[in-house]
Amino acid sequence: TKDLENILTLIKSITFIFFLFILSCSGGTEKAGEYHQSEISSPELSANDLLRHVKRLASEEFSGRRTGTPGGDKAAEYVASEFKRLGLSAIDEDGDYLQLFEFISGAEQGDDNSLSALVNGEDVSFEAEVEFRPFPFSLTDETVGDLVFAGYGISLKDSSYDDYAGLDVEGKIVIVLRYHPESGDSESKFARYQSLFYKFRNARDHGAAAMFLVTGTADDSTDKLVKFSYTRYRKSGIVAFTLTRTAVNKLLSPLGKTIEDLQNEINSSGETNSLNIEGVTVTVKADVTPTYSSGANVMALLEGNDPLLKDEVFVIGAHYDHLGIGGRGSRAPDKYGEIHNGADDNASGTAGMLELAEYFSANRDKLRHSILFQAYAAEESGLLGSKHYVENPLIPLENTYAMLNLDMIGRDTDTSVVMNGFANAEMWDELVDEANEEVGMKIKKSKTGGGSSDHAAFNSKGIPNLFFFTGVHEDYHKPSDDWDKVNYEGELRILTLVKNLAWGLDGVDEKPMYVKAEESSHGGVSGRISLRVVLGVMPDYSYSEEGLKIESVRAGGSAEKAGIEDGDVIIKMDGKGIMSIEDYMSVLQELKPGDEVKISVKRGEEELELTAKMQSPK
Repeated sequence: TKDLENILTLIKSITFIFFLFILSCSGGTEKAGEYHQSEISSPELSANDLLRHVKRLASEEFSGRRTGTPGGDKAAEYVASEFKRLGLSAIDEDGDYLQLFEFISGAEQGDDNSLSALVNGEDVSFEAEVEFRPFPFSLTDETVGDLVFAGYGISLKDSSYDDYAGLDVEGKIVIVLRYHPESGDSESKFARYQSLFYKFRNARDHGAAAMFLVTGTADDSTDKLVKFSYTRYRKSGIVAFTLTRTAVNKLLSPLGKTIEDLQNEINSSGETNSLNIEGVTVTVKADVTPTYSSGANVMALLEGNDPLLKDEVFVIGAHYDHLGIGGRGSRAPDKYGEIHNGADDNASGTAGMLELAEYFSANRDKLRHSILFQAYAAEESGLLGSKHYVENPLIPLENTYAMLNLDMIGRDTDTSVVMNGFANAEMWDELVDEANEEVGMKIKKSKTGGGSSDHAAFNSKGIPNLFFFTGVHEDYHKPSDDWDKVNYEGELRILTLVKNLAWGLDGVDEKPMYVKAEESSHGGVSGRISLRVVLGVMPDYSYSEEGLKIESVRAGGSAEKAGIEDGDVIIKMDGKGIMSIEDYMSVLQELKPGDEVKISVKRGEEELELTAKMQSPK
């Protein structure tokens, strides 16, 4: 798709694409078929056990394991049943392995969406779902106003092109073309201004009450509405509809021109062609509401034996959710409806966590500290499960001294693994090197932390953490990420390393000190618009109010230097209102390194204006 319609996947992919430059990402060299699948578990780490878990979790029985769906619930039950089989202790008050939480999972249309117009004194009606539909991030409101055509709705930062120049749209309804005047040219100066949220935010910032988006014939010969496909509910702060060309041409009839005529005039001249449409008054009503779902983190405790140390725990965690039947997050938009089994992402990590749980359960008498095994829900929705846990811990965070995160560890091709987080505790280098003596893996050590998986939630709370990862591949977030492509022998090597590291963690006598280290962010995303700058913050993806809430500020970044703090809510940036993470990303896309940007934040009841000098991704 030409639109940046999935900011959450963009942020996650920013980190993953970096590793394409340092990892070979072809399929595993040792295939699943080389093992005889056994239903009998071994207390030792076993490739057959990994195969059994991955094949089950990545089967169609679980329908892609999206959190909030029956398949996701069934996957949680599977993990819980494994914990019970191993005799691990539940830690919630009800003796249950599940920690339930509610989250906004999407949006739905109500029954009260309508569009009508008075065109040269005549009533004109429009049919919902045939000629118009609201966007899922539309403001629920009713407005009546005059009509304006605002071209592509683009205002270049250098003012060389501005569809709103000289145009008064305050309280009015604007028609805006999808994409940009040089559509198809990814190097065009307009390319980073084509996202839907940029267009809605720009219309809102210019005072428009509503915006109608239409796809011109230059971009699509079919006359279709944009799908109601943003399953993640976000606020745009403006009534937002998609209209067909047929519907728009009814509204343009007083001009004696069609939307095709107007688009051709802009594209051929390279100049704006915005204008007021006299004799038209539009009444529009949007009815969109958020939908709520429940998710469940699954966790179990293996208690240590040292009376002085058993109250201190380290976490071995992995997210068990995936993308269901596609849609939001999928890299195969044409495969919506096909089950995305997520064998590597992250049945592999979940299987690894369960295998380590079985191993340590069989060796529990040797443990000094306790181990908390966790399987997180809703990682693919923005790290919601792990974030919920650290905000609602069942074991005090001050007693949690480390976290090991297993996410996509099933595609080792050259006896190597990427490990993130070495700078957040001084102990990691020594412990990992000792753990690797037996295994002899090539470890790609990265000092970066935070970022795109569940360790980030623990990192934000000052808990030392490491993230194990074997790299992205062609099947990432596609239906083709299947169990038979996982390298089980390679994963077994990684788990042997993790097992040895866990024994090393168990052997420490004093809790390690967390170090807030400088982190890197990577701006290149294959097939999408690259970010030229980063602010250096980790957003709170679970925040559903207006603004961008900061989960954590990265050491050495623009935000820290500007005085932005953890918990601040950005409400304005570079003169543009920020109502959501999509607004924030659309502003970032306009900036370049060295730009000095005014940022307004809310800190408790106080509102502050700060200045950040933007940095390039490192």
